[in-house]
Amino acid sequence: MQKNYILKITPLLFLFFFSSKSFSQHTDLVDDSQTQVLADSTKNYIIPDATSKGMKWSRTHNKWFTAKLGFAPILDYNANFQNQDSKNQVGKQESRFDIRSARVMVSGKINFKNPWKYLISVEYKGLDRADDASNFGITDFKIVIPLSENSQLDFGKVKETFVYEMVGDAANLPQFERLLNPFFNSRNIGVIYRHYLLNNRISLSGGVFKNWPASDKSFSNSDNTFTARITGLPKWQNNGKEFMH
Repeated sequence: MQKNYILKITPLLFLFFFSSKSFSQHTDLVDDSQTQVLADSTKNYIIPDATSKGMKWSRTHNKWFTAKLGFAPILDYNANFQNQDSKNQVGKQESRFDIRSARVMVSGKINFKNPWKYLISVEYKGLDRADDASNFGITDFKIVIPLSENSQLDFGKVKETFVYEMVGDAANLPQFERLLNPFFNSRNIGVIYRHYLLNNRISLSGGVFKNWPASDKSFSNSDNTFTARITGLPKWQNNGKEFMH
């Protein structure tokens, strides 16, 4: 059993350590207007970027709306190597895959004169859930309405507008950047106003949230949450390789 694992892992280690160059990929969520953060197609990647042509099946559009299908799985594989002493102490431990989380989403635009954006995602919650919680749930249900060239209104089940862990991608942040996780919910139901200044170098946002639709409390007894966030980008040099935020 142990030899089989070594035979599987050795070729991957060889490719990684003996490659002349290795490149990682940008992990931010992108839409069709953010081509500057797409992978450089002139370079080769150990895990290649999906091509636009290859993913054509995941997109559709008509005169009323556009839609794009997306997936965000987080998988774990636990490989157990045991000698006889270990087996005698705890028994044989199986190696197996675990689905930590798996999300399916649909995003796109509603083609009004000034197009609205939307995001709907459904998640399998894996093992990271309370015993009485459902296996599946709606993670995002967001509508974005442009109010002007520099402002917009978000409403639905959305991320609150405070702390870096929530505005960013909390699941993929290292532990030391997740200090405030105990103080917020992953999503909340409400409305957010956003305004951008100085060619998007400064952002102002404020939100009002009430979790009554997803709570077992009455409307008057459910929680009210108010948030605000201000960000600035005083330095941006070398195509974003040097910046202060």
